[in-house]
Amino acid sequence: MTMNKIFVLLIAIFLMASCHRGKKQPNSEARAYHIRFNPPDSSTYRYNTTSDFLITVIGGEESFATHTTSRFTVNYLISKDSNDVVLEITFDKIDYHEVNGAGVHEVDAANTPGPVREILKQMKTADFFARVRPADLTLTLGGVQELVNTVTDAYYSEANRPQASDYWGQWAERELVWKNLDPLVWVALDSVRHPGDHWADTSTNLEQINFKINRYFQFDTVKAGMAMIRSQGRISNDKRGTWVLGKVVTGMLTGNESGKCLIDTATGMPGEMDDLIDVEGDVQIEGHKARIRVLKMITMMGGKVK
Repeated sequence: MTMNKIFVLLIAIFLMASCHRGKKQPNSEARAYHIRFNPPDSSTYRYNTTSDFLITVIGGEESFATHTTSRFTVNYLISKDSNDVVLEITFDKIDYHEVNGAGVHEVDAANTPGPVREILKQMKTADFFARVRPADLTLTLGGVQELVNTVTDAYYSEANRPQASDYWGQWAERELVWKNLDPLVWVALDSVRHPGDHWADTSTNLEQINFKINRYFQFDTVKAGMAMIRSQGRISNDKRGTWVLGKVVTGMLTGNESGKCLIDTATGMPGEMDDLIDVEGDVQIEGHKARIRVLKMITMMGGKVK
């Protein structure tokens, strides 16, 4: 073989190798994921949720503090109804503890007689239902008010039952059920996303104090089918007005939120989640100046059991 032919052959081999090296290799991080709330029909999920909520108000006659801690083990039996997802909810475990005021009034399901203990006792043996519309994550709840009515009928006179039923119904839904449902739809996704994507969403806190949370989410990474979603948020007053434990508040509230959640890319169900909110502000409560500080922490861990 002549030198020229050898030279031409070497050039051809070099070009083929260069073309091979130049081909774009598959990149898992560039893959698109359509993450949406879509748990399998007839599946069961179990989660352990811990919530810690502290409010302090300092300002003369309006000074007080309330600290609520709760721990739950909750089961969700999934069924499909048309385009909706129906969750049958049962509680394996409920631990609820609340400390209020300078005199320290304690509410604990284990040792304090009254409506709280009776509601928690009955909730451990009852079934509730939540209906989720995946398109916009609208949730509706059933069964709680009916249970509460049986308790208020036993503890209150006929004249006071309507007001007591409304109060304890809201308490049971907010303090017990929504604390467990909200983390399931913490990330409002029903669209195609790529790792590295950012987006914004707004929600409202209604637990003991109301304020608006403007969250900025980031789709971080995907490992073993679980997407890591992180958030950073800013807190501000709700345009509809602010209240703390039923008392009207005027003034500015500001703060930060930070959280993260592992979500199954195939079902949209979380594997674990934690969120921290820190809010404070100088306000007036019923005409008195006060300083408010709010700390809210929630963690959840679990997944599909069958």
